[in-house]
Amino acid sequence: MSRDSTTGRVLARIVHYTAIILATLLLADGVCILFDLFPPKPRYGDADLGWLRARPSEIVRIKECMEFSTGKTYAYERNEDGVRTAQTVLELLADHAATKIAVTGDSQTDLCVPNQDNHPGILEKKLKEDGIPAVVLPYPSGRYSPLQDYLAFKKMLRKYDPRVLVLDFYTGNDFLDLLRSDDRPHFVSKGSGYSIAS
Repeated sequence: MSRDSTTGRVLARIVHYTAIILATLLLADGVCILFDLFPPKPRYGDADLGWLRARPSEIVRIKECMEFSTGKTYAYERNEDGVRTAQTVLELLADHAATKIAVTGDSQTDLCVPNQDNHPGILEKKLKEDGIPAVVLPYPSGRYSPLQDYLAFKKMLRKYDPRVLVLDFYTGNDFLDLLRSDDRPHFVSKGSGYSIAS
């Protein structure tokens, strides 16, 4: 028996068994879909914001994250509402002297660094150095669209009575995120304009 015929038979068997495995998987998948045996379980999160990464709690929490480019782990605080600050909700509501600045954005704002090292923290430090009593209230969440950023401001930050809103806009994907419908609020065409759907 020649070596070529042996190789040919082995390859034929591999193709044959691969075809059987693929057909079996496709048949099993078809049956599961047809009878809805394992339906996906969407996580809708917050009714107004879609999936909500910064969840409210009863205490100021220390969160940890790992910066993937360096492998270093950083800690930062979020208050009871999920705002990236060590100040409690009651402390912020009682502060009527400081100029409050709300900041929203996606992962470009929710960086894996201590609060004082991200750009809202640097903004607050610089304003205080210049004699302006300011409190910056960052509420970023990765993958948020600009619409979700605005809705997060309305739902989570407006109660602090900020005088300024900084909505960070990342041109890399935020235009597309306005229209994406994966269990998040998004814009849909309505007449000559748009309306919010969720």
